[in-house]
Order: sequence, then C-alpha cells, then structure tokens
Amino acid sequence: MRSRIFIYLSLGVIGICVLLYLVHPMVLQSVGAYLVVEDVLEPAFAIVVLGGSAPLRALEAAKLYKDGWAPKIIINQALRRKTFYAFSSLGIDWVEEYEYNREALLQSGVPEDAVMVTEEEVENTPSELRAVLRALPEQTTLIIVTANYHTRRTAAIWNHLTDGQVKGLIRWSRSDTSFDPTTWWKNRRSIRFLVTEYLGLINYWLGFPLGIAFF
Repeated sequence: MRSRIFIYLSLGVIGICVLLYLVHPMVLQSVGAYLVVEDVLEPAFAIVVLGGSAPLRALEAAKLYKDGWAPKIIINQALRRKTFYAFSSLGIDWVEEYEYNREALLQSGVPEDAVMVTEEEVENTPSELRAVLRALPEQTTLIIVTANYHTRRTAAIWNHLTDGQVKGLIRWSRSDTSFDPTTWWKNRRSIRFLVTEYLGLINYWLGFPLGIAFF
C-alpha cells in the first residue's frame, strides 16, 4: 500500500514539475535551489569524496585539503559489477573511479599518506557513508564533498545514519557545473538529477517504503 502511495506521489511530483515549467520559471528555480545546501566550513578530521563525477569532487577535496581544513581525504571503492569481471576475465585492466580520484588527488599535490581508500565496495550514498563511519573513530567531524544537486539528500542521509551525533559538513564541488538550479528544466540530464533527488527525498519523508537503499 505504501509503495503504491509512493508511486502516486512520485508521478504527482513529475506532473507538478511539468505544470511549473508551463507556469513560472521563478518557481522552477526555487524547486532547483531547494536541493542545494551547504554548511559553513570548520576544521575536520577528514574530507570524504562521494562517488560520481570523477575527478571533479576529488579536485574540490584537494583544494579543501590544501586550504588546511582537514589532514586526510577519504575515497570509496564502487561495487564491482559484471562489466568489471568481464574485462578482468579477458586480461583487460579496468580503471575504477576511485583510482581516477586517487590519481587526481596525488596530481593536485595531496601526499599519498593523506589519501585513505575504504576497503568496502559501495553502491550508493548510504553505503558510502556507512563505510566511512565504520572506518573512522566515533564523535569526529567530516567534510563531505558531493555535487550541488545531491547536497540536501546527502545531509538527510548523514543525519539519518548518525542520528545527528556525528558532525558532517556538506560541501559541493565548484568545478561540477552539470546542474544549474536556475535553469535545470532546460537540460534533460539536469531534469533527471532533480527527479532522482526528489524521489529519494520523498522515500525518506514517507519512512522508506522502498527501503533505505533507494534513499
């Protein structure tokens, strides 16, 4: 029943977005801007680079590192899917995203001993942040770098996983311009980003009828 309600609400969100597109760009800008949040920076234990858009988020982390906000940068290994093992079986090297991010950090002047790669393979933001939490001491402060459109949902995920007991400062990558909240409806990719983020937030607001993995 809750899944059916979720589907209806999701379709309603899409319908509202279409209606807003026909009605008023200023309202559409507010819809896009709602997704973008950021915390005031303060010294932290480490900077976490969430997966996606390599190496743009890693470059933001490198800048934060060089500005002295944290002495360590953490990156995750993405879940290895069938494509990886298919190439591996043929003796073809598959360069994984975390390797690109790691190389980008090193080339940006981050020392090798300041880069930490978690051992777990992860497939979404909740699993990424869980892996980071398991690898770190309790009651620490982190700076979490992601894309601007993913910041609000990342903050919600972090607060849900930590119950607000561990401080996570959200930061968006300045070099990632794939989502402009003032014109998102003019770009198919940005529309997909926005719909995905709102569907994840709706799942959260409704108490996870589709499970936290969809969050």
